[in-house]
Parts: sequence; structure tokens; C-alpha cells
Amino acid sequence: MKVRVASCFGIMTDVSVGSQLITFIQYFDTDSETVETKFLSAQGVLINHDSANAQAIYDLFKEDLHSSQLDIKKFTGLATDGSAVMVGTREGLASKLRRDNPCMINIHCVCHKLALAFTDSNEDTKYIQDVSNILRQTWQHFENSPKRMALLIKVLTNLKHLQVNSTKGKGMLAKKLKKACKTKWLSFDKSVEAMKQQYCGVLQTLQTLDSEYNDATAAGLHKKMNAKFVGALYILAEVLPPLSSVSQTFQRSNVNFLLFNHSSKQQNSV
Repeated sequence: MKVRVASCFGIMTDVSVGSQLITFIQYFDTDSETVETKFLSAQGVLINHDSANAQAIYDLFKEDLHSSQLDIKKFTGLATDGSAVMVGTREGLASKLRRDNPCMINIHCVCHKLALAFTDSNEDTKYIQDVSNILRQTWQHFENSPKRMALLIKVLTNLKHLQVNSTKGKGMLAKKLKKACKTKWLSFDKSVEAMKQQYCGVLQTLQTLDSEYNDATAAGLHKKMNAKFVGALYILAEVLPPLSSVSQTFQRSNVNFLLFNHSSKQQNSV
């Protein structure tokens, strides 16, 4: 493992909804002269711990470094989601790790901060959050029922005059509906894009489910997809792609955030 001979390394880590500790490692490869990001591990926090608290994550983290033969004194950077369990002043993961290496720098993931900024802005524009909920509920309503999904595929196929004969083809068509998640920026963008493309088919399918199958959830979703919803959908379809591009740019391994700060100062001086 090249990271073992690197002069220093950083860690990017997060705990998923299922209490899985996902860890990536970043270091400078002297051979290729590039910054490399590699998957390090995925560990179940609750296998040997009662909860996904800071101490449990710290213990797993130390075990991970030890098993990978990585020197904690070379560990100089930690990127997390900024939650209290990660960055708590006294007993967060970062505080515990800094006791082992005082030189370690902790940062809140820029992409996650971007998503949180959007979520906070939703509080001032409540209907945008309503749109996100409608998109998520619609995706879930079809995803949880093969029968409803089959009807949606049939409607979309007829509307577009497509001849989808293979199972693979049907699956590709169905996947155009995406789940919206308020803390995952790119998912909201893809969900809006998919709904914009398939709006007529989804609306017709919901109407059919309501009239022929007395589907109360479909009736409720159909009622919510009014002119206001369509207007918000088209506005978001213009706003979200550039912001998603910013998020993807931040995720590149060769981004130098000092240049952003320098460029900002130059513009202010002008």
C-alpha cells in the first residue's frame, strides 16, 4: 500500500443510516505526483458496540489504522459530515483523534456543507421542501410495488411510442424516477430531472391508480402535482444543474481551496 510510505495522509469518513462506518484515505503519490483517494474500509459499528457514538467510531478507526499498518502520527487531516459525534468539542471523534496527533486538522466536508446550506434555504422557501417530499414519496410509491412500477412502465412506453421488449430495457426506463434526498445534493437534481422528463406519464399513471384501483396515495400525489408544482419543477431544473456541477468540482481530488480564497480576495479588491 503506497500510503504507508507517504509522508502524511488524510481520512474522509461517514456513518451511514445503517450504522456502517465508511472510510476513504487520501494521500500524495510520489510516483505519479498526484493526490490519490482510495477506499479503506466499511465496518458495522453496531456489531461490537451498543450505539454509533464517538467512542465506538474512535475504537473502530484506531483498529482500522492498526490493521492497515498506518502510523497515526502521519494522520494529518480528517473530513466528516460535521455532526456532533464527529466534531464535538470535548468528546467528538476529531477531539479524541487530536489527542493522539495534535497536528491533525479537522474540516467539515464542503459538499455536505453545500447540501446543508440548500436545506437551510428550504426553510425560507417551504414549497421547495414540499416539492422534494412529493418527489421522494412518488419514487417510493412506485419503487415499493412491482405492480405499480409495471403500470408506470407501460404508460411511459405508450406515451413515447417505444417498443421495450427486454427486461433490461424495461428496467432502464423505470430507473428514470430517482429518489430525492435533502442531504444528498446530486440526488435532488437527478430526481427533478427525471420527473420533468416523465411528468406526463407519472401523472397519467397516478390518475389510473386512483380511478381503477382506488389508490388513496396515488390520488393524493396526483392532486399535489398541480401548476405550482410544475412551475417549481422547471425552476429547479434550471437552478440545480449548476449547483450540482459545483458539488462535483469540490469532490475532485485536485481542487485547491486556497485558490478559491485567493480569487475571492482579488475580485473584492477590484
